[in-house]
Amino acid sequence: MADGREDPGRTIDADRVGQLRCRPGEQVRMELGFRWTTEPRAASASFRRFVGSRYSARNLGRHIALEGNEFGRFVEAEEAYTSVILEGVVPGSIDPGVYDCRHVHFLVPGRGWVLVFEYPGLSIKVVGGRPSHREREGARLFGARFLG
Repeated sequence: MADGREDPGRTIDADRVGQLRCRPGEQVRMELGFRWTTEPRAASASFRRFVGSRYSARNLGRHIALEGNEFGRFVEAEEAYTSVILEGVVPGSIDPGVYDCRHVHFLVPGRGWVLVFEYPGLSIKVVGGRPSHREREGARLFGARFLG
């Protein structure tokens, strides 16, 4: 409920426990709850595969991008927060493995894109299997969103 009343059916995991499992080509939706005094217009989260002690240069082009621009205010357990639904598509040619959220940016009027969270402890596990769509001519589906 965006009017600030508590909704017993909603629950944000404040401990960020768990990880989403999906296959290449699947739609990913994630709700991100946060507290911040500035009101952003859009949000973007980037998930990359962690290899060894740093992010591998060969995987920099392969990542999962989630975006959202509908924000709501909520109250749970007497604590107020703002939330945004982030959505994206797992690229069909992405390798199986765990993709950790490297950063979350917010679009702030007058300031542009601002880095607000770095390594927030969120991850997506891409499991093997056939993608749910087919790619041709060497193209990789990065993501899509429907407008209006």
